[in-house]
Amino acid sequence: MRSLILATTLLFSALSFAQAGPYSASETPIGILLDDPAAMAVVEEYIPGFSSNAQLDMARGMTLVDIQVYSPEPLSDEEMEALNADLAALPAN
Repeated sequence: MRSLILATTLLFSALSFAQAGPYSASETPIGILLDDPAAMAVVEEYIPGFSSNAQLDMARGMTLVDIQVYSPEPLSDEEMEALNADLAALPAN
């Protein structure tokens, strides 16, 4: 019985993280964005060098909005809204 509960829990966890567009700056984990080249291209437009940041692995579970305040040159709310709109416009995989 425990095995069934564990398997079900793992399945639902995997499904909740297997997001395939549209993406959101406030809801999609950075790790999901990193795994999609089209999404990362959009992020790189607004935050050049983002994907090569040495601390990026620590932020994989966070969202872009979560880390907005930690950036040395944070995006304005208007820039974040534009980034979000571009992410949302990506086709679903």
